[in-house]
Amino acid sequence: IGCNDTLCIDPDAVEDFCANHCTLKEDGLYNNKTGARVRALGVVHVFGNMADMPRLLDIARRYKLILIEDATEALGTRYTAGPLAGKAAGTMGDIGCYSFNGNKIMTTGAGGFVVSNHADWAEHAKHLSTQAKADMLQFLHDEVGYNYRMTNVQACLGLAQLERLEGFVETKKARYDQYKAALDGVHGLRILPFKEESDGVRSNHWFYSLYLKDSGLDRDTVIAKLQEQGIQTRPVWALINEQADYPKNEAYALEKAQDYRKYIVNLPCSTNLTEQDCERVIAAVKNL
Repeated sequence: IGCNDTLCIDPDAVEDFCANHCTLKEDGLYNNKTGARVRALGVVHVFGNMADMPRLLDIARRYKLILIEDATEALGTRYTAGPLAGKAAGTMGDIGCYSFNGNKIMTTGAGGFVVSNHADWAEHAKHLSTQAKADMLQFLHDEVGYNYRMTNVQACLGLAQLERLEGFVETKKARYDQYKAALDGVHGLRILPFKEESDGVRSNHWFYSLYLKDSGLDRDTVIAKLQEQGIQTRPVWALINEQADYPKNEAYALEKAQDYRKYIVNLPCSTNLTEQDCERVIAAVKNL
């Protein structure tokens, strides 16, 4: 299902799909086209922008859907006002997922973690991550498991990074503000906005999106020209329906997502990025 201008899943499209393309039965929601049961609603807080959780939680409740939050890009993003004030991205649904990949706002080198407001689900996830050993001494497994355990060294690194998270968020916000002040409106360019305190949200401002549509510039040409100057940028991730594993899966209301896919360039955004580094990127973009 497509996005709105936050780049997150569009609640209007979700509501329309559930109401008009599915049938709600006593045991759950069923897709009219495929006959398959729709079991879960996956919500990604894209680039650290908070999805509309009050509406999405309501939709999930009414249509008997498990809500899974992909907060891999949104550690540090939280509501500061409204009915979910104080709630962090990833902690409002049935399951929340976070990433500690090297490009995230904090890292353990790789991996991530899962949280849940269902204690038995969390315990089962932990069981699967330790090879599903029912008898640790005899090495007896009661189902297919995986070796997903975090090492103690990674945990130490993660705890040290967690102590610096608020500082990382402040740096991300400062560099975002610098880009936005310098580039918004230049040659028709636009830095896409995040939800802010005025919206009742504290965003982690993880990834910065330069929107090219009104500039006449070509995305791949921009990326190549900046790369020639030693400035690494990238296009937004390809849509799920473009991936090889999902050629026959139903896709719905993707027009806006396809537009952003075509016209977004992600600018450098590391927490190590200095004000001077950012000025160099700004100068290069202005000279495109």
